[in-house]
Amino acid sequence: MARPGRFIWYDLMTIELEDSLVFLTELLDLAVTEARIGEDGQYFMCTPKDVPEAIFGAIPIVRDDGVQSHWLGYLAVDDFEGALDFVRANGGDVHVTPDDYEYDDEGEDASLVTGRFGVVTDPQGAVFAPYANAGDEQDDGGIAAAGRIGWYELLTDDVDAACDFYQRLFGWEIGPPLDRGDEGVAHAIARDGRVFGLIRSRLPGDSFPARWMYYFRVPDLDAVVARVRDLGGYVYEDPAPLDDGRRAALVDPTGAPVGIWQPG
Repeated sequence: MARPGRFIWYDLMTIELEDSLVFLTELLDLAVTEARIGEDGQYFMCTPKDVPEAIFGAIPIVRDDGVQSHWLGYLAVDDFEGALDFVRANGGDVHVTPDDYEYDDEGEDASLVTGRFGVVTDPQGAVFAPYANAGDEQDDGGIAAAGRIGWYELLTDDVDAACDFYQRLFGWEIGPPLDRGDEGVAHAIARDGRVFGLIRSRLPGDSFPARWMYYFRVPDLDAVVARVRDLGGYVYEDPAPLDDGRRAALVDPTGAPVGIWQPG
C-alpha cells in the first residue's frame, strides 16, 4: 500500500493525443498500449524502455473553456474525505468529486487498481489528485530508475503559503529558503529525510499557471534537450544544476510542460 504523500501515478491530459504520444515516445523511448476505462473511455498506458510496468497514462481531452494539455499527479492519502475537507478549508478547490472505479482488462495491461480519487487545486491553483486505497507506489524511497519520474517541482505564486499547505496535508519536510538565482526563492521538500523536489516561485512572465512539474530521469540530459525542437516541442527552462544533478523543463507540441532530470 502506498504511503501518504507519495506520488503513485500520473496522467497526461492532452488536446492532441497523437502529437503528445509521438513526442514522448521518441524522446523517452516509450512503449504505448491502448486500454479502456469503462465502455467508452480511451486510455493509453505508457512504459519506458527497461521499466517492467507502465508508469503513466495518456488521456485525450477536449479543448474547452481554456483547458490546455497538462499533467495530473496522484498523491496517496490515508483519509480521503479528510484530505478533501482540508483542501476546501484551506483555500483550495475540489473540481472532480470522488470517483470509485475499477479498471479491468482481460489483456496483459490490467495494471490499474481499485481506488478512490478526486481532482483538486491548491490555494494557488496547482492541480493534483488525492488518491486513497492506492496500490504499490512507484517511488520506493530511493533514486528513481532511468525512465521513471524522480524529481518534482511546484511552481507557485506564494511559496510560503504553498509550503505550509503541503506540509500540513502530507507531512512533508520543508527546507530553509534557497536562493536559486534567476529562478527565485525555493524550498526543498523531503520525505523521511530524502529530498525529492522543490517548491519555488513562478517567475514573472511565466506563461503557464501554478503547476506541479514532473521530471523523467534520463541517461543523457543534453542529448535529450538537443532533440526536443526536432520533435515539435521546445525548451522552456534551460538545463540548470541541482544539488544532485541537472534538470530542464520542456513543452510538448500540444503545450504540456514536462521535465527531464539527470542525477549526478
